Parts: sequence; C-alpha cells; structure tokens
Amino acid sequence: MDYMFFVIISLILLFLAIKNRQAIKDTYLQLNAKQIIGIILSYIIALIVVFLLLYYGGNYIVSFITIPTLHFIAKIALIFFVLSTCLAILNKVVSKISKGIL
Repeated sequence: MDYMFFVIISLILLFLAIKNRQAIKDTYLQLNAKQIIGIILSYIIALIVVFLLLYYGGNYIVSFITIPTLHFIAKIALIFFVLSTCLAILNKVVSKISKGIL
C-alpha cells in the first residue's frame, strides 16, 4: 500500500513537471550556475535539518508524554511547527540566493 501511494504521488509530480516544463525552464534560465548550486544545497540542508529535528528532537520531546492521544497530538503539532518554520526560512534563503526570481 505504501508503494502505491509513492507511485501515485510520483506520477502526479511528473505530470505537473511536464505540464509546467516551459515555465520551469524559463525560470531556471534566468539563474546562473552559482545560484542553482546554492539553491540545490539549500534544499538539501533544509531536508537534513527537518529530518534531524523531526526524528531526534521529536522523539526526545514526545518521550515525556505517556498518554497516547496527547502523544499523537504532540507529534502532529511538532511536525507542523518544524515544517512551517523550516519552509519559511528556506523560502527566504532561496529568494535571497536567486535575487527574487524564485
């Protein structure tokens, strides 16, 4: 079942990329190589930070909660907080690297 979800999401992303390929191409043609490398590195670093915060930080914080319902709510709140914070920071960094193009 997990593979089915992964395949469906991959097909949707592929379809959207093909549908918007000209807009994507036009946007990335405005960037130089240094900016593209900086953006790719920003995404990789953001992915690593989110993983570390959710896995290690989340397990540490939630380990103090013994009630299963509160445990679940705390995990959901932590996921929402970490993703929204990291996404806001990533958007600012990428915008600064690309000088407002992205």
